[in-house]
Amino acid sequence: MQLSNREIQEFLFRYPKMNLLPITNGKVVFEGIFECIAQYKDLEELIISYELRIEIPKEFPKILPKYFLKDSKVKQDIDLHLIGDNKEICLGIELSLMIELNKSKSFLVYTKNVLIPYLYGLTYKLKHGEFPFPEVDHGIKGKINEYKIILKLDSNYKVYNALRLLSMKPDFANFEKCPCGCSNPYLACTYRKTLEKYRYVATPSWFSEEAIKIFIEIMKNKVI
Repeated sequence: MQLSNREIQEFLFRYPKMNLLPITNGKVVFEGIFECIAQYKDLEELIISYELRIEIPKEFPKILPKYFLKDSKVKQDIDLHLIGDNKEICLGIELSLMIELNKSKSFLVYTKNVLIPYLYGLTYKLKHGEFPFPEVDHGIKGKINEYKIILKLDSNYKVYNALRLLSMKPDFANFEKCPCGCSNPYLACTYRKTLEKYRYVATPSWFSEEAIKIFIEIMKNKVI
């Protein structure tokens, strides 16, 4: 499902210095100056103003939007969560972002909830030398730690099994051992209510790919 014309117009109305580029193959692209005023908790109010490129794929919301910092005054830096020469903004692990998108229900709300906090943090760090909120560690280890928090599990192997069950059809997953570590079938365990909240946040193939990545990490480092 492509971003609707109504959502496009709402975004341009909210951020008038952003421009809509010609739509190609269903991909919606905005470029320009993204401006707003933001605040985090009881910290100072900051003016946010950066040159950005935003790409919303034709498959949205199944595939997440991408945000790029084009502003020349900010250099590429992994510690600023800017990835690669095109300075793609890393806003967090995909599962967290997909959960947020699922809750937000629209591109505009999602942008408000994930992009603006990052840009506030970036502005704050450039001014004060540190982000005003905790940061997720980079790489697969940081991702696994976030999975443990989201899925309420305490080991890499349990995370792997949870993602593996989410990649399976429910009728088959129900008769697997529960990934929480108890000896009960998944269907009979109360943890099922926790995990099933995320089943339709992403596709089975995405959960399968993530499970494989974590299994490789477990085998490589022998950390269960």
